[in-house]
Amino acid sequence: MDEKGIQKILEERYLREGEKGWDDLCKRVAKHFAYNSKQEQEFFSVMKNREFLPNSPTLMNAGTDIKSYSACFVLPIEDDMKSIFKYYSDAALISKSGGGVGANFSKLRPEGSRVNSTDGVASGPVSFMKIQDAATDVIKQGGRRRGANMAVLDCYHPDIKKFITVKAKSGVLENFNLSVRVTDQFMQNAVDDVSSEEHQVLQLIAENACYHGEPGILFGDRIEQDNYRPDLGELSGVNPCGEQPLLPYENCCLGSINLEKMYDPEFNSIDWDKLEYTVIVAVELLNNILDLSEFPVPECNKAMRETRKIGLGIMGLHDLLILMHIPYDSRSALGVANAVMEFIHTKAKYYSNGRNTNVTSIAPTGTLSMLAGCSYGCEPYYAPYAIKTVMDGHQVKMYNKHISRIAKETGLTEEEVLEKHKDLFKAANEISWRSHVDMQAALQEHVDSGVSKTINMPKGTRPKEVLEAYVRAWKKGCKGLTVYVDGSRGEQVFTTEDAGTEEPTSTQEELPVPYKLVLPDTLDAKRYRVKDRKKRNVYFTVCTVDDQPVEVFAKLPVEEADSFWHTICRLLSLCMRYNIPLEEITKQLWRSASSVADEPAKLARILDQYHTNLEEVITKKCPKCHDNMTPQGGCWACESCGYSECG
Repeated sequence: MDEKGIQKILEERYLREGEKGWDDLCKRVAKHFAYNSKQEQEFFSVMKNREFLPNSPTLMNAGTDIKSYSACFVLPIEDDMKSIFKYYSDAALISKSGGGVGANFSKLRPEGSRVNSTDGVASGPVSFMKIQDAATDVIKQGGRRRGANMAVLDCYHPDIKKFITVKAKSGVLENFNLSVRVTDQFMQNAVDDVSSEEHQVLQLIAENACYHGEPGILFGDRIEQDNYRPDLGELSGVNPCGEQPLLPYENCCLGSINLEKMYDPEFNSIDWDKLEYTVIVAVELLNNILDLSEFPVPECNKAMRETRKIGLGIMGLHDLLILMHIPYDSRSALGVANAVMEFIHTKAKYYSNGRNTNVTSIAPTGTLSMLAGCSYGCEPYYAPYAIKTVMDGHQVKMYNKHISRIAKETGLTEEEVLEKHKDLFKAANEISWRSHVDMQAALQEHVDSGVSKTINMPKGTRPKEVLEAYVRAWKKGCKGLTVYVDGSRGEQVFTTEDAGTEEPTSTQEELPVPYKLVLPDTLDAKRYRVKDRKKRNVYFTVCTVDDQPVEVFAKLPVEEADSFWHTICRLLSLCMRYNIPLEEITKQLWRSASSVADEPAKLARILDQYHTNLEEVITKKCPKCHDNMTPQGGCWACESCGYSECG
């Protein structure tokens, strides 16, 4: 972004009366939070040079009558009207001061359950979220910042499926991010058994994330491992961007170090001395901010004094990697990211002198990165050239400045730079989702709060890959995951096209256009023998083209009338030839089965092998010897003891 664009953002959001530009803003913030002239000069210097910036509420509110400087809050909400309306009131006050609010709604009784006090029925947690959504529309954080809420619901809440699918309809809960909080047992059950209720719920999460951009997923047990004050409660909620798990009424003041400014060109490495100095100044500034904070909700002041959480994070990671000539999706990039966060966390913990229970958190740094002129948080550049839509709907042209820099240094054209260094300048959705997950996991290892990271996937991604991403992130120790498939939301923050140059398309239009596959004269086929409830042989034959099923046939015992299955197989074959997603077909088979012993379940298990990497995602334990079982011929069987589910 050019200086003209930065000035426009400053004038719209940050500058106060009499201030003209960046230096004036930095002077006001430094003067307000410094205890002496040395601190004031240090604070001013790191901000002026864009080496470190505190979160937006600090920049907006310093030196004003509003003394709330934190971006992240979590509020409790109990199952009674007094608590519910206190949540609304507290959330409104926090939102007005520039903070984002998260809450776990799991204590609210499900829709349709009886309310003893009125002899009526409950409307469910989603209905109360809609009230808060409308209130946020009215407040809009004083017009300077987009109102933000996070709603969390536990995976076993009776209304979980309604919660997962509520944003499939456009215009609903537009001021909310949604996340499902899952347990390790939930994930293990989903992984162990594709017929389990947990797998069905995880599949539903994956489908809605794939086609509608929400919900995200939180790994509750992993989050709770880093709860250093369990005596104060459970970390059941997170802030709107998900990087900050918090106790009830707790808050966190965030700030980000610009890693681009930590690059040492002489050694093509990181200037570790400069980074350590920046950490020292940042920790001092964030703690001073807490000292001077007065939140509009009294309980938040009490919670802050008990834990004093700060969230020192990063921005400009991709800039640093490009300067070091390291592709974002390489092993070297993971090593650099891990080493940087280990250094920052170790030094921040040391220089906090035990004042802060948590010291590190990686936030998305949307506007801060625009002001600093660097890449967002720990994300790669969305594309070499992109358009960002900001709060008032106007569009800002974004570009990867390193392309023009390298062009000037080498005498190449920008097109030649992109071709020669295409590994350095991959778009976010050109990078494998596995590399995105691995980067998040590498950073999380040395972050005691959380990491805000988007797992970008290109158009045409199927729910199967989203589900696999959840499992990979869970196994690698991430605290949550946000997947974004390009085009899955009507209103998209980043795009490579100007508004109006392309007609909006619905999710359905982005799916493969139905066409009937013309089959060759000869097909590959596999016959599977399974047992029915009476232990009799049932044979399913699956014909494939390029290892994808296109026809299925069933042969039942002679004494059974098989006209029903003949019809079912014709319909299934027609669906396959018209390119209906196989996971949708098997999902319906699972739902129609009354038990795993039924023929629909047996056929679903056979077909599941063709659209799921079972060896990587799904494992099952043998009930006899407890070793891992594997799918063999449509059945789960144990190679150790010979046990088979098919008898």
